[in-house]
This record gives sequence, C-alpha cells and structure tokens, in this order.
Amino acid sequence: MIGKELNLEAETRCDFLVTQKRKKIWKVQIELAEEVKRICEKYKIKYFIIWGTLLGAVRHQGYIPWDDDFDIGFLREDYERFLTAAKREIREPYFLQTALTDTEFFMGYARLRDSRTTGLIIENRSLNYNNGIFVDLYPLDVIPENPILRKFKFWCRDRVLELCMAYSQGTKRNILEKRLCHIVSYKKMCEIFSHCCQMGNRLFRGKVGIVYHPVLAKTYYFEKKNVDKTVKLIFEHTSFEAPAGYIAILQEVYGNYQQLPPKRKRGQWHQDQIVFDPDMSYVDFIKAGRRVIDENI
Repeated sequence: MIGKELNLEAETRCDFLVTQKRKKIWKVQIELAEEVKRICEKYKIKYFIIWGTLLGAVRHQGYIPWDDDFDIGFLREDYERFLTAAKREIREPYFLQTALTDTEFFMGYARLRDSRTTGLIIENRSLNYNNGIFVDLYPLDVIPENPILRKFKFWCRDRVLELCMAYSQGTKRNILEKRLCHIVSYKKMCEIFSHCCQMGNRLFRGKVGIVYHPVLAKTYYFEKKNVDKTVKLIFEHTSFEAPAGYIAILQEVYGNYQQLPPKRKRGQWHQDQIVFDPDMSYVDFIKAGRRVIDENI
C-alpha cells in the first residue's frame, strides 16, 4: 500500500538492519526522484526506474535493504529532452549535475543532487564539485549487434573519453592530448563524446545500454523493446514508472534476480566509495574535515 511518507524508524529487512541514517538517505533520494518524475510528467517525457532500483521495486517493493542509490533511465532522445526541461525547472537547493555544469569531474550521464546534504564521492576532491546526495540519470544508447559496428562505436567512444577525462582532471599525458585540449574546447569535446555514444542509434539494430562507460557497457544492456512501454511499480511509499518488460530486463542483467546474496555480502553496495550525511551540506562536511567512511549507514 502506498503511504504518505517513508517511515524513518530503523528496521530489519531480509535479515539486514536498515538504520535510521540509511532511511534518511533514501528519503532524500526519493524526493529527488519525485522531482524528476514531476518534470517528466509535465513535459510528457518517458522515464523509468532501472538497474538496482528496478530490482528493488520488483523484489522488495522499494529499496534493496542494503542499497544506497537510485537509478533512473531514459532512451537517449528522452534524456536530451529531460536535460533541456530540467534547466528551466530545477531550482536550488537541487542541482542538475552534468559534465558541463561540473567541469572538474567528467561524466557521460547526469545526476540530480540535493546541495543541503552530503553524498561525497571519495575519488573526487574538488570543492567546486557538488557532492550532495544524488539520483543517477542514465541515457541509454544502442549497442550494435553487428560486432564490427559495435567495435568501431566503442573505439570512437574510448578515444574521445580519454580526451574528456584528461581535460576535466588536468591529466594530459602526452603532447597530442595537450594540443588537442588547447585547440578543442571542453564543451566541444563533451558534445563529440555524446555523438560517439549516440552513433547509429537510429540506424543500427541491437540492444540498448550504458554505452558511455567501457566497463558497465559489458553488463548493463537489454532489448530495446522492453522499454517501449512503461508501467507503474510501487516503491516504498510512492510509485514510479518502470519498463513494461522489467522481468526480461532483470533476467538479462542479473540472472536469477529473485535470489538474495549471502548475508556476508549484504551491505557492501558502495563500500569505500561514498560518504553520506543526510543532515549536513557537502560544503560544511568537507570544511569540517569529515572524510571518514561511516560503516553504519
């Protein structure tokens, strides 16, 4: 049953203790996701929960108890429409984070963050980078079924990705990279990277997935027909759109998705990767020098 708000009391789910702090993190993420939903409904943009969030909705009617993130997917055209609409709609304390709005940390996707909170990515140390708690916004592109076309698309992606990373992180390794970064603007590089990821979306046959990430592209993909339509699924106290073919997607990505991991592996979702504080802004958190992983979220 859909309730009015998330219960923030600690509880045990699937033999895993969900602390009050984790519930607070979930609350922030759900509020962010509902803002995405609001914009999509206003502009008639198709979105859907995906990956671990979809798995949680189907298997737990909400979060996987040891999960600490929220994933939303779009087909590429819908993703671009969302970014355009979000620029008009998003207001502080929310922040739409892309490779262009936070240039010191290149990403091939977007995040919506709450600047009043902390969801600090350990690998990034820039105060100019928004590290509020976030939801991930993933564009999905075609992965060509033809192996030659697929290899060429990935080769183009990798070459431009190297330049984007070198530019945003200041790690230009050779004379060619230095000269290209001097001649071609970072904004233009990001546009070229996006075009590489979209290459053949309307021409190639194949599955859709996370093309822009060389590692995740090997696992996170599925048949495009499975997102032709969406259905509403309950998620905690609310509901979100989900792919109508969610069973096929979960089977393809996770195999036996109904099987829980061993108890010893529960709670290791983003271990040593993200520091959370739902009650303090990331700016104050960093100023206070609190960069220690809290194992008890």
